[in-house]
Amino acid sequence: MFPQDKTVIISIDSSKVHWTFSLKAEGSYQKGNTNKIFGLSEGEIKRTGDSLLESILRAKLTYGESDGLKDENELSSSFTTDLFYENKFSPFFLQLTSFNFGREIDLRSQSGFGLKYTFVNIPEIKASISAAGIYDYTNLRERTGNSDSKTWRLSMRLKFKSSVFGGRINVSHYTYYQPSFKDFKNAIWMSESELSFPLTEFLFVTSTYSYTHEDVVPAGVKKDDHKLTFGLKISF
Repeated sequence: MFPQDKTVIISIDSSKVHWTFSLKAEGSYQKGNTNKIFGLSEGEIKRTGDSLLESILRAKLTYGESDGLKDENELSSSFTTDLFYENKFSPFFLQLTSFNFGREIDLRSQSGFGLKYTFVNIPEIKASISAAGIYDYTNLRERTGNSDSKTWRLSMRLKFKSSVFGGRINVSHYTYYQPSFKDFKNAIWMSESELSFPLTEFLFVTSTYSYTHEDVVPAGVKKDDHKLTFGLKISF
């Protein structure tokens, strides 16, 4: 007798694959001694499936003018993949690519692997911390005094989302702290907090506060940026 051919097929049940999408537009306006406008748009696509893999693709575009002159313009995208994302501990991969006119960054790329620990996971709140080793390549605008940077960083993140008062108010926050392994004084700190209030099942009024700090910046560029914006978000 001939041995039987045994083939193992691993598949993901399409009924357990879930997609979510969100799109946010916010801005601010100031008129008087200084005329300033600032606007941002941000989108996210998330795919989860079969308790195995969660993938998130984000993109963000900002633009600002002061007295008719462009002083801010940022374009960034990020991709993260979490394995066994419903477990308390889950390994992940991340890739971030960005351009920032105000900080004179023509290209920044961050790639790495890490481990996430979800310490709260209930319907009302989800909170996690993570740590990753990332390779940071930063290409600055060509001008005297600027030089490119290549360094390994430790990326630590705190993230949480909460729904209070029966879902009438949603709160989300994340903070990244990224010191260089070569010099811990060379650190990047990014933080963002969002309040959202549902108008319908899909439409939300939002307010976002963001803070960015870098210890090493080109001459004439401030280390800190603060932004407060208001707008609308569609999520489904």
